[in-house]
Amino acid sequence: MKLKVLEQNKDTLKVEFDGVDPSVVGAIRRTIINRVPVLAIEDIDILVNSSALYDEVIAHRLGMVPFVFDVKKLVQKNVCSCKGAGCDKCEVTMVLNKVGPCKVYAKDIKIANSSVKTVDGNVLLISLLDKQRLHFEMRAELNIAKEHAKWQPAIVGYSYDADAKGSGKNKVVFNLKSISGLNPKQIILKSVEIMKQRLDVFEEALKSPGKNIPEPGDETVEKKVVIKAVKKEVSDTEEVKEEVKEKKKVSTEEAGVA
Repeated sequence: MKLKVLEQNKDTLKVEFDGVDPSVVGAIRRTIINRVPVLAIEDIDILVNSSALYDEVIAHRLGMVPFVFDVKKLVQKNVCSCKGAGCDKCEVTMVLNKVGPCKVYAKDIKIANSSVKTVDGNVLLISLLDKQRLHFEMRAELNIAKEHAKWQPAIVGYSYDADAKGSGKNKVVFNLKSISGLNPKQIILKSVEIMKQRLDVFEEALKSPGKNIPEPGDETVEKKVVIKAVKKEVSDTEEVKEEVKEKKKVSTEEAGVA
């Protein structure tokens, strides 16, 4: 396989693969679109909104704002040591507080984490009239587009021409446009890493037929659900014990009176 870079800048990458099956490039494409995690706003506490737009409309616009982030400092909640409770390693706190008359831009979002910033601060969110106000408290997290399109890292496509001599080899032209805080190289390398992890899981599943082997990142989620269920069961059991004690106490007192 030969690889030739046809075009490259900070947001786009065009590569020609020579001697590779299109299905391999297709797998890379699907992994990039669905599996590479990026940062986006997930939770919003709307404290004040006296603007002309509904809460849901503004929340949707905020959710689609892309952010630059340090891949070494942030992890997904399902693999974080906090077990999904939320901490500085898996969550980024943000605030938007503006009073009109003014135009509100992405750069007006105040971010607690200094390594995080908007990809384009000049994205217009809303125009406020005199005395209209927005006051939102937000939390952003890493996730994947399999969960919601706001976490899609890039627009990806490819085209190919089969070798005329019938050798079975193809030339595939691969196009990538980043729409997130990751550059094209980061996106492709991360997709390859994820594919390797999933293939390892597939190999283990083949070696152990019938055994449920979670995909990378799913183990923590399953444990969290189990722990939560066990805690509830213990809690319910304690409540039942207390009810039994109360009934016994009432029965004893009634017996004493009789």
